[in-house]
Amino acid sequence: MNRRQFLSALGLLSLSGVGYAGLKFWPEQGLLNPCLDQLPDNIHSHPLMQKIWAGIKPEQVWDSHVHLVGTGDGATGIWFNPNMDSYWHPILKVQKSFYMNGSCAIDGDIDNSTVQRMLTQLEHMPGGVKLMLFAFDWFHDENGQPVRDKSIFHVPNSYAQKIASKHSHFIQSCLDHQATFAACGFTPSINQWLRLPFAWHLDAYLIKTTGKPPIADD
Repeated sequence: MNRRQFLSALGLLSLSGVGYAGLKFWPEQGLLNPCLDQLPDNIHSHPLMQKIWAGIKPEQVWDSHVHLVGTGDGATGIWFNPNMDSYWHPILKVQKSFYMNGSCAIDGDIDNSTVQRMLTQLEHMPGGVKLMLFAFDWFHDENGQPVRDKSIFHVPNSYAQKIASKHSHFIQSCLDHQATFAACGFTPSINQWLRLPFAWHLDAYLIKTTGKPPIADD
């Protein structure tokens, strides 16, 4: 076997190993969201699901971290960085694709369809469950000024407020700095600020200093 044959064989062996590992660890249900209208009956009626809700008052269940997404196609004021549609920024492009698939967005009606998707899911949950909706702030520089070019997307507080006011299942949530809270009609005292969930502070810090949520990278 000459050097070229050896390297070719080594390459095929490596590829076969990667392929085997991929098959072994590939998620059973795949990587894409099937966007089902509701939980399959075998899951909804499963004893474990019944046990999860046993003794819980649904009206006291709030999902406290739900991000609104969109592209601005519904005149909502939402903005996405154009790099998220560029093959020159593959990680950002894949990230946006996951956002869109995860929220079951419909092309041409993305802003509206993602909200309708959440409402559809809530219809099949015990009555009273609520979602706390987050806007998404711009990246800010060291002087506290918003920087559009370093932001990956932006969801205005006014949009979150509008959606929350139209649907009783939703509550608007604010997570960033004092100005953002004020825009929501709430200016927390230092004691109130310290009692806010740690995740809110962490997200606010990461978004404001990097312009990206924790999983974003490019």
